[in-house]
Amino acid sequence: MKAAMANPERERRDRILIYAVVVAIVIVAALASFGLRRGSTLQQCLGAAITQSKYECLNQLAMATDNASICGYLPSGSANGCYGAIAEKTLNAGTCSKISGAQNQSTCVLFVANATADASDCSYMPSGSSAPCYSLLAVKQYNQTLCADIASTTGSQACDAAVQTNQALLGEDAALCDVVTNRTNATLSEMVLANLSSSGYSYDTSLSIKSVAEFAALRANQSAFSPRDVCYTLVAYAAQNTSDCSLVSNGNLGDYCAGLISKATPTGPVNYTQLLDECSQVSSQYQSICRTGTLLGEAVNTKNIAICAEFNTSESYQCYYSLAYRYKNATYCSYITNSIENSACVEGMNFNVTTGS
Repeated sequence: MKAAMANPERERRDRILIYAVVVAIVIVAALASFGLRRGSTLQQCLGAAITQSKYECLNQLAMATDNASICGYLPSGSANGCYGAIAEKTLNAGTCSKISGAQNQSTCVLFVANATADASDCSYMPSGSSAPCYSLLAVKQYNQTLCADIASTTGSQACDAAVQTNQALLGEDAALCDVVTNRTNATLSEMVLANLSSSGYSYDTSLSIKSVAEFAALRANQSAFSPRDVCYTLVAYAAQNTSDCSLVSNGNLGDYCAGLISKATPTGPVNYTQLLDECSQVSSQYQSICRTGTLLGEAVNTKNIAICAEFNTSESYQCYYSLAYRYKNATYCSYITNSIENSACVEGMNFNVTTGS
């Protein structure tokens, strides 16, 4: 037989036809995906031809309906983010328990408990790790009774000491540190500082240049001071009162306390630009916290709320708290948009460190 002759024109039309079909399929899939993002049902999401579109559809449906069970259709990594987002949106700590990974689950529960100020949420923490949750709420609420829910003796003592220290800081009254445990234990002191830090207290609310980095270095190399010494030091620094440093039993920490206040006392106009430059001279792991502390110091000492607004949400709230407490003016609390955090700020302003109410 005679071979059929090639027809270039026909081949060209065939290629165009195939290309058009492929493009049409892509367009239809894209339109379908767009439609899925707008009011889809679960079955529609699951039926999506493109995997990425299916996952986007499921995630959006879960968020739109606050239905955490839909997150289970997502891959584990995406599912965790989905569960966490719904838990934070609905303030439901029970949803956090669906998250895989103890650290991720803890972070979720702590966020919800901090927002709701409800100690019962701490029961959703991973087994054996509820102490940070109870401590967080105890310190923020000046409620030492919550510390009794911590099974570990050291954890309970650290919680008690942090609450007592926070009360002393609020009143800038070193005498209130007298009831803080004098047990010399590096782990215990570290836990007290961690509890204070997680509740929003900053070691650097005044004019310190490198105090945060220096304090961190001192803590890393010195295990012979107690939570009571820590309390005296923090209150002395907050009140800018060197006489309180004499109450510190550990000589190294006492000297550090007095030197810290001396450096924080201005002899002229404060050059915050220079202070920020000096933060770059400290160890890299402390540079960020040094900058944050310096900017916080500038905001508080110059009453510049515009600086507070430049921080992330949690740091901005801390900035407004610091202004309110420093100047005993609850007006600064009004800049805190979260109603629960706003109430905590106002209640803190009204807290009586003597009566505990």
